[in-house]
Amino acid sequence: MTHAAPACAERPRCGIQISDSEQEALCADPSLRVNSILVGIGSIIAAALALLTCVMLVGYNQSMRLGYERERQQVENGFARRLGELRADLASVTFWDEAVERTAIRRDRAWAEDNIGQWLAQFYGVDQSFLVDGRGQLWLAFENGRPAPARRYHALEPRLADLLRSARARSDRLADERRPSSSGFAVSAGSNLADSRLMMVDGQPSYVIATPILPDFGRVAQPVDGYMMLVAVHRIDPALLHQLSAGLLVKPLHLQRVSEPYREAEGHFVLPVAGLSGGDRLELRWHRDGRGRDLMLSALPLLAVLMALFILVAVLGVRHVRRATGNLLVSRFEANHDELTRLPNRRLLTRRLADHLAHDEPIALMFIDLDRFKQVNDLWGHAEGDRVIRHTAARLRTAVGEGVVARFGGDEFVVLLTGSADEAERIGRNILIALREPYQIMGKPVTLAGSVGIALAPFHGRQPGELMRKADLALYRAKSLGRNRMVIFDSAMDAALQERQQLELELRNAIRDDCFNIVYQPQVCRVTGRIAGVEALARWTRPDGRPVEPSLFITIAEEAGIVSELDALVLRQACREASGWHELVLAVNVSPQELRTPHYAKLVRDVLAESGLPPQRLRLEITETALLEDKTMVAYTVRELSRLGVRFTLDDFGTGYSSLDHLRTLQLEGMKIDRSFVADLGREPESITLITSIIALGHALGLSVTAEGVETKQQLALLRAAGCDEFQGYLFGHPVSAEELRRRLRLPRAA
Repeated sequence: MTHAAPACAERPRCGIQISDSEQEALCADPSLRVNSILVGIGSIIAAALALLTCVMLVGYNQSMRLGYERERQQVENGFARRLGELRADLASVTFWDEAVERTAIRRDRAWAEDNIGQWLAQFYGVDQSFLVDGRGQLWLAFENGRPAPARRYHALEPRLADLLRSARARSDRLADERRPSSSGFAVSAGSNLADSRLMMVDGQPSYVIATPILPDFGRVAQPVDGYMMLVAVHRIDPALLHQLSAGLLVKPLHLQRVSEPYREAEGHFVLPVAGLSGGDRLELRWHRDGRGRDLMLSALPLLAVLMALFILVAVLGVRHVRRATGNLLVSRFEANHDELTRLPNRRLLTRRLADHLAHDEPIALMFIDLDRFKQVNDLWGHAEGDRVIRHTAARLRTAVGEGVVARFGGDEFVVLLTGSADEAERIGRNILIALREPYQIMGKPVTLAGSVGIALAPFHGRQPGELMRKADLALYRAKSLGRNRMVIFDSAMDAALQERQQLELELRNAIRDDCFNIVYQPQVCRVTGRIAGVEALARWTRPDGRPVEPSLFITIAEEAGIVSELDALVLRQACREASGWHELVLAVNVSPQELRTPHYAKLVRDVLAESGLPPQRLRLEITETALLEDKTMVAYTVRELSRLGVRFTLDDFGTGYSSLDHLRTLQLEGMKIDRSFVADLGREPESITLITSIIALGHALGLSVTAEGVETKQQLALLRAAGCDEFQGYLFGHPVSAEELRRRLRLPRAA
């Protein structure tokens, strides 16, 4: 870590900050020593400031402890209440005469699937449910409301024995207490018969509840083999934790499985949750409330005044040092620091890294990239980009504290810390939080975020070059996982790099040998309710039979510079297969790189001529990113193909930086609402308002609007009411092959 500057070193008049090593070199020269009286005064003032800071910290910690106890009690009560609600929900199907008859007596599979499996999944969010007869044998298994293989139950069966035994014992004890109800289901009685556990199911923490299926009015005789038992599994997933944290008014919750002894980590709290054996635990974590910071903020003005006085005395005491050494320090500084941010450059950072490694100190090296920074330069210019870089440097200094912050160029920053891995993770989280704060760019708030890769010494290496390479690999991994995250290097990343290189080689071969499958997802018209078109989607399976996610191989193709060949392959095959599908519109995605190439318009014309597909039935989907780079070439391509009759749609609207000017000037026929907005419908109150505004904007610009990612009838109903023109998503069908699409829609084959 960097250390406090020696008292005898001043800053040069130009305002450049001098590194610690340069200041220490100056202090080694007796002719440049500061008067001892000034040192004494500075020490007294520093001690007073330290005392004041300690008082503030004590008050801050007391406030945070009180807030923690309140939040802890809220979370404990909330979890207990949620489990009680789920047990009560199950009583609606387990305390029912017809359920006893249909399951234990008549063994009606279809009824059980509709009224138990699907009902519990759809209305109560149950992930898995099992029906076990009185002899302890599995009868039916369901997962997400659909029939599931018996192995799902058998994997849990050893751990369910005590739970089932306890639930049956409860039902035996309460058998004499059940009475017919004159007003409906006796839900409370049914819920008292249930027993529950918290256990790991498929590697995920879950509530597991077992309850007998009993009659409510007593009109059904007891089955010969005993009553059927219902076992319900409800995963504690991020959605449930988000719902709980929102209802409890605490910061986002998450569960973590750990085996280390319990301890309260700095900056957040840990709540142990029972339910695991073998020394492991499930811990519920969330960040501090933060209201204790009010005490700190109230004392900041006084602290600022005292610090200003201290700085004033220090400046007055060392003015002669500044005059004598200013030029020398500036020249040294400029040789070792970045001109734009005044941070250490690669040369200085590498030297300091080598020094720490030579002393065998535990250190952490962080590589940091701003996400989507290139779009800032493209959209607002390099002057605004430089301002963002300077603001980022300031944020990093604040988040890192005593560590060394350096800039290697562009939007690449490096942080060097000494200390434990836990401290490095804490600083990494601070950095992510700081970079997520919106930047003010030309008066508008813009959120960029960042990615962090970490390598630790001596665990990951003892040489500067090796440690930098591994930190860079960790950064690449963080960006490939979706950005806005922190990743610590592990040995698997070297293997992952080799795997990626192998993937790129196989991808090149697959493009060369035309080894891609094209599947089609329906797009449904709001007015007619019929399929109006399909979107062509590429699928790739490696030679060893493993499928590759489209997001992965498309990213590799873009980075390897072969996305144009991939786009051409998909376009050619899709147009050939769809040429005989008469009225169906074919939608094909176009990468930003391909749209900016001069020959793309000619490629599309040639493919249409070869396949016989009418241009009016081809709809090319372009992303907002394509509108930001080389706008002249993009506009030319869109204009040329629009004259031919090809239609253009803006894909994933709302995820980039498109402006009204782009939508108005380009000859677009429609736009697609990104699935992230549709997913929030029915869950976030403001989501329908946002969707309605987007649709109104599209219609005002004369564009048709398509919503993708429609998966529920509720989403469809809300989108219809908002005036959306077309819908696409799993509610209408998964992507299928051309042959399957022809069979379902009775389409003719291409000539």
